[in-house]
Amino acid sequence: LFTGHAESVDIFVYDSGDRFVKSQRFTRSDGTLGADNRVKVNLPHGSYSLVAWTNLHSGDYECNYECAAADRRVALSVPGNEVSFEPAALLHGMVKIAVSNETASGKETVVSMTKDNNKVTIVMNVTGNLSPVTIDSFRVGISGCNGAYNFDNNPAESDPLKYIPQYSMPSLTSVEAEVNILRLREGDDMTLSIENGGTRAGIRLPYSAALTAAIMLHPEYN
Repeated sequence: LFTGHAESVDIFVYDSGDRFVKSQRFTRSDGTLGADNRVKVNLPHGSYSLVAWTNLHSGDYECNYECAAADRRVALSVPGNEVSFEPAALLHGMVKIAVSNETASGKETVVSMTKDNNKVTIVMNVTGNLSPVTIDSFRVGISGCNGAYNFDNNPAESDPLKYIPQYSMPSLTSVEAEVNILRLREGDDMTLSIENGGTRAGIRLPYSAALTAAIMLHPEYN
């Protein structure tokens, strides 16, 4: 999973006083991030917190890290409030380590990573004697304030975003909208809206619902 999603890893190092020490970037393209996903960070003796984020090299995200802990964050880099592209996979990991005489020659630490993206697919099936369905029959939007995370991977304050999906027609009577968004969580404000893309007599639109709550009603997830 990690190998398929991560083209780069940025490691941010903070000392026992939570002061920034250094950062290092490892990428597939230059060979510093290999198939075994091992990276090497050289540090003097001491205690440290290491924070890892993937794919910051993509330009899809802004990162503040050389600052006070409360201000450290990763956020989607969006010129307006519409996200019309597929953000690179964002994974986060954090670990505390101690470097001593016993470990200075080489200590391997495993960092567990959490994926901060979700792919959402909405399928709209039309039944009954209605006008023909086209790929423009519906307009789907997912909106809410989920565009930023603190360095502990908790949600940070974010301006509202609207995610714009890609559309396809799996059949003559259905339209599929697929959108890649940042992580959904219970109690968030993410909202799904479906509107007419054209004249669609007989379809009760617009439709609006709390997205995460609607997903959690599905027995596969709850």
